[in-house]
Amino acid sequence: MRRTAIVWFWVSLCVLLAPAQEAKITLPLGWYSAEELAQALSNEGRTVSVHAQLQQRVFLIHLRERSFDEVRELLKDGTGVRVEQTGEKRWRLEWNPDVLRREQRWRQQVAQELDKQIAENMQEVLNRIPLLSEEHFSALLRASEAYSEQIRTSEFQSLPDQYRRMLEVALDSLPLTPEVESWASKIAGLPENMRPLLFFMGNNPDLEAKADELRYRTVLLMGASQVMNYHTILAVALMYQIPSLRVSALEAMEQGMSVRSLPLSLLLERVPQLAVLKPAITAEYNRFQLPDEKKEPDLDNIQVVVRLTIENGQPHLTYSLIDPTRDLLRLSRRFPSTDRRKDPSEEPKSLADELLAFAGREGRRYGEESLKATQDALQHAQLTTEFKVPSEARSEPFSRWVYLWAKATNSEVIMLLYPLNDSQLRSERDQTRLAHLYQQRSISRTYGNLDTHNWALRMRAGVLLIENRYSFIARL
Repeated sequence: MRRTAIVWFWVSLCVLLAPAQEAKITLPLGWYSAEELAQALSNEGRTVSVHAQLQQRVFLIHLRERSFDEVRELLKDGTGVRVEQTGEKRWRLEWNPDVLRREQRWRQQVAQELDKQIAENMQEVLNRIPLLSEEHFSALLRASEAYSEQIRTSEFQSLPDQYRRMLEVALDSLPLTPEVESWASKIAGLPENMRPLLFFMGNNPDLEAKADELRYRTVLLMGASQVMNYHTILAVALMYQIPSLRVSALEAMEQGMSVRSLPLSLLLERVPQLAVLKPAITAEYNRFQLPDEKKEPDLDNIQVVVRLTIENGQPHLTYSLIDPTRDLLRLSRRFPSTDRRKDPSEEPKSLADELLAFAGREGRRYGEESLKATQDALQHAQLTTEFKVPSEARSEPFSRWVYLWAKATNSEVIMLLYPLNDSQLRSERDQTRLAHLYQQRSISRTYGNLDTHNWALRMRAGVLLIENRYSFIARL
């Protein structure tokens, strides 16, 4: 009896002295705001707050029986968010500063490449588009307007004789001086104008052959009709040469846009060639004025405003001429895609891959490693398991498909949402696989940020981590 009492004494003592087991954390499948996630992690006397930068962020999470340290590591590894201790029993959800510094380096390197692309494109414009004198520009502008007026007023049908009569009227206003003829024929033959030119020249364009004078003059008229378009492009290239009007790709990425301005009178002093646009500026200035109210614009009162935005990884320049009361003239210039495939038949890269290729050795290595991890994850049994597609869920954003997959397969997942990068994917079948949906993609050169291949998939400790590879731009 005494021996039994002693045994029980020692057992009780060991239980009392043993460290208490930490309560496991289970997060049911759902959408968690940063505040809700912090509240779910606030247990065992621990308080978790949220940094202001994360206040509006939302997570898709499903975790079962995980320790606090495990949750911290999974969040840090999969979302770029860390849970950092700030005091006794006090923690905070915040961006991982190491990730932010890395992404800043990548943005700087990508911005350098985009600035270089803009400069090269501007130089190409200057090299290939000749500048007309003000006299010839005005003459071609009148011919272009006559052509446009004929298109508006003629009862055009696709009959050669009716179109021929319409052109004859417009061609009467086309001044065939050597300079005008040279300019118009060159513009008509530029690659972007070749398709309509082929139609008129019987699929065998020869700008020197004048056997059919009307047909040849039609080609010139097509070039003349582009006079305003190409001179505004040329104006953008000329204005870009002024350092005070040169916008910054890095500023555009980080601030949403990069803006510069200059009085029009000062611009014309610095770039006298732009005086060729004065007739167009005057026409725009008086467009909505009554005949007796038309006048020459006050050039000192007009501002040239330059704006650069980065839209889906592409630079978009807009030059506006603005007086105190209205927007007079807007000149826009988009730039070629960053897509640098040598062979168009190759599978297009995601926008993330295109931009990471410019992000130095570190960015390229991350791009390659995340692609490899994704390919490995796509072979995982959980991602290749078929699940039932609800009847109302035929077309859903990628994050919604991840939710449906995790619910059907009871899988654990962590995904930080980026709604502007969420592809819309469609399933025509009653059963589907997450791996199949991911590979379906949603490719668009216009909306490259919606490609599912911008997302990296990784399996870690049985949890699917879904990370936005485009986040170094999208996180801003």
